[in-house]
Amino acid sequence: MKLFDLFESATKSPIVFSFSNCNPPHAGHLGLVKFIVDTANQNSADWCIYLSESVGVMLPDQKVEWLVAWCEAAGISAKGHIHHVPKIHQSAIDLYQKGYRSAIFVAGEGDFSKYYQIIKRSNQYNAANVDPNDPKYFYFDELRGRENTASEGGAGRITSGTSVRTAAQQVANEADTDQKNSATNIFWKAASAGNKDLAKTMSKIKIGGKGYLQTILDGLQSGAKINRSGNKKAVT
Repeated sequence: MKLFDLFESATKSPIVFSFSNCNPPHAGHLGLVKFIVDTANQNSADWCIYLSESVGVMLPDQKVEWLVAWCEAAGISAKGHIHHVPKIHQSAIDLYQKGYRSAIFVAGEGDFSKYYQIIKRSNQYNAANVDPNDPKYFYFDELRGRENTASEGGAGRITSGTSVRTAAQQVANEADTDQKNSATNIFWKAASAGNKDLAKTMSKIKIGGKGYLQTILDGLQSGAKINRSGNKKAVT
């Protein structure tokens, strides 16, 4: 059976998807998720988020599990919608192989222009130069993009992975109990973007026997860094 035979029953609904590092997942990503869900609802579409497999303070499976946990804590049903892939192209390949032919790519501030252009250029190139029977082939006959910014109706960037990692490192650095407790409060303020109820909920959740903060602290302890050119050490 040829690959195109598998795609004859391609779904007619569009897909809204995104690609992100999430190092680590935090409340700031909820703005992106909500923007994706709203975009999907507006277009009668399905939605999916792909996380990169570059290693930071969490392993790929942990990133997926904790982003789902943040979503669930915020009242967003995300199970089955979030996955990880080696590279951004694999997200498009995966969706194409699932039968999607119309797509809207969404990303947050700072990521959109980079990631959308990668998908857009590959989509154009594949249409003219790649055999549809190639297992790495994908092509969306309609491909649009949206950036999660206030001008587009999104939340924009409300906190960052850098601030969360920095706050976690400060917790790890403190030996005095009172100072550690103070640093922990600052950490949860950063991770939850100041949402006390969300922070309280997330602080009670454990995945693999560990809480969110402890998972990040373990990642920092192991010397975890984003697995990009120029970094010498990464979690394996």
